[in-house]
Amino acid sequence: MIELRTDQAISFKWYSGAGLVPASLTAKLYDRSSSLIVAGVVALPTASTTVVAQSAAYFDVVSSAGMSAGDRLSITNDGVAYVRELARIESAASDRLYLAADLPVALDTGDAVVGLTSTITFAAVSATIGEGYRVELVATDAGGVVERAVLGAAVVRWTWEQCAAADVARVLSAVFQDERSHAFCVDVADRVNAKIEHALDATGRRPWLYSGASNLFSEVIQSGVRYVLADCGIAPTGDLVSILREMRFAFDDSLRAVVAGLREYDGDDDGETVANDRPLYSIRTIR
Repeated sequence: MIELRTDQAISFKWYSGAGLVPASLTAKLYDRSSSLIVAGVVALPTASTTVVAQSAAYFDVVSSAGMSAGDRLSITNDGVAYVRELARIESAASDRLYLAADLPVALDTGDAVVGLTSTITFAAVSATIGEGYRVELVATDAGGVVERAVLGAAVVRWTWEQCAAADVARVLSAVFQDERSHAFCVDVADRVNAKIEHALDATGRRPWLYSGASNLFSEVIQSGVRYVLADCGIAPTGDLVSILREMRFAFDDSLRAVVAGLREYDGDDDGETVANDRPLYSIRTIR
């Protein structure tokens, strides 16, 4: 879900899973009644180059201008376009590209490599806080082929602290003395964020109603990273099933402690955070 702030501009990225290279792209935010609120500012992908050499693990291109780790690329070989995520770029005699997933074919010199990832920016949104909004995207390529996409959106007062690829890389380095690709770290971070958001949803408290203290979820994120890494087989030596269970319990316990101790939560959605008072329960007993 796209979270749009009421007090600052928010940017996010989008690409066509079908490999459409957008010559134009519009992004519009609509409310629950399908009324247009605002149009986003779009930056189209600019990367366009060709292959000059290939090895088993990477391939070289004329230029990596307009590319960055995490972007999606369309790589065309013998008339077939393959969509892949760019894991990292190295500078060598030519710019060297590493992909997050291998290609099923060997590339030829001169094969086209084109960027697919667009950046969309929305200014601070003046709308009622909450869910039910949507961002409609309409992309058109140079040949007139049109692709449409709809993304769920929420207008939020704050964004909650999320796990980043750098958090995953730090745990891998400090705890396991290991190093993985940027694409791997991004995937782990996305899974951690999904677990936290789903767990918070189950409490009935929307994550964007937290005030976003800088370290509010730091311990939860650390536990979540270890949990997801264990699910990927990266864990201390021992029985992996038992370790995975322990990691899950540690994540659940750390999240439960954060939720129980929250003091900065806008429970009635009026823009003011209130103390998290303990509820008073009344239980009827009969002797």
